[in-house]
Amino acid sequence: MNLLPKTLVSVDLHDHLVQFVELSTFGKKVRLESYNRMPLHGGLIEDGEIKNAAELKSVLSTLFASANPKAAKLKDLVLILPTKLSFIHIFKLPANLSEKDLQQLLPIEAENIIPFSMEDVYWDFTVLEKAKKGAKESIQLVLFAAIQKKAADSYAELFASLGVTPVLFGVQPEALIYALSNQLDATKNNFIIELGALSTNYLFAKGKIIRKYFSSNEGIDSFFHELAEKFHASHDELLAGWEKNKNKPEFAEALQSFIERQYKQARIILAENLDPEMKTVDCIYLTGEFSNLPRFYEHAKTTFSGYNVFVGDPKATLLVDDKKFSSNLEKKGGIVPYSIYFTNPIGLALRAFESLKSGVNLLPDALKAHFLYKRFSFLMGALSVLMLMLSFVSTALLLILQQELHYERATLEIEKAGIENTLYGVR
Repeated sequence: MNLLPKTLVSVDLHDHLVQFVELSTFGKKVRLESYNRMPLHGGLIEDGEIKNAAELKSVLSTLFASANPKAAKLKDLVLILPTKLSFIHIFKLPANLSEKDLQQLLPIEAENIIPFSMEDVYWDFTVLEKAKKGAKESIQLVLFAAIQKKAADSYAELFASLGVTPVLFGVQPEALIYALSNQLDATKNNFIIELGALSTNYLFAKGKIIRKYFSSNEGIDSFFHELAEKFHASHDELLAGWEKNKNKPEFAEALQSFIERQYKQARIILAENLDPEMKTVDCIYLTGEFSNLPRFYEHAKTTFSGYNVFVGDPKATLLVDDKKFSSNLEKKGGIVPYSIYFTNPIGLALRAFESLKSGVNLLPDALKAHFLYKRFSFLMGALSVLMLMLSFVSTALLLILQQELHYERATLEIEKAGIENTLYGVR
């Protein structure tokens, strides 16, 4: 991992919820320092876009200040962008294309898959895998992502108003892989199902290498809208009280129907998207902030009976002091642990700790330049300190050498005087 940053605040927010973790590096381990989550009422964020920045700022201030077990220190911050704002695609391109070639080609290819001009978006890419020489298919997999400039700028301005400059705007696929990195078997073909608020996301990984990624427009939010209509209840109240009320019998039928739809979609994706490199899937991982739905895991075991099904727990990557956190991140009366609420922020922080130079970063250009300037300034400052230390050491060595010369000269003078006294006597 990099020497810097040592501590990160990682934020995941969307229309209805905001959650964060504060992590720090501890040798080669990563330690959980604080965390919190809060519901957002309607009108603050809509379809990922900020609608009321002033009130959202107030909510975030409270979120960070009231964190468990202590207030977060806002120094370096990373943000997982709402799925409705980001456009993600994995290109399959010739392996002989260089990074410079990709820089020129991708904007042209991307114009065919995103509904905006490339001039109106920030975009980035990373090479996931490149075929080795002699492979049957000489291709490389390239993860491409883009976000509208006005949306990214609005989030940058929001956090600037809190006195912090983000260092990374990340995307779902990388966050998922890093969050479950300690669980994913590098020798297996893996399929991750992440149930979120506004989308359900599906990721194929060969070991820990992303192969394919899909995102549906149906998350748990659609289920809450169904309940609100059926029971003439408030959507926001249903969401806020979900943890207490999710096992109510009157919700069971609608909940089972929702879960079955997600798994039906997963089975279709599994059947249609295997390739020569992944002829089958060995393991299925369930994760995401709403994967603790009643019987979500049990339904998966039945639906995917021919596969190894696991709960994807991001806490497996962390050092957690249970004395501080009172086991709040442990399982609460079920198979799925509370920590799944923080899958994306944990994963994005781990990705940032490993490298801020590689991977996808959708920061606005001005912030990227600012970040590079900060890194350059730090390196120059470190170099200046090193030069100053070398100067002090050199000066000290010269002084010591000069003193030794003076001492040797004085000694020689005394010895000379002694010899003269012996030869000629005292005159």
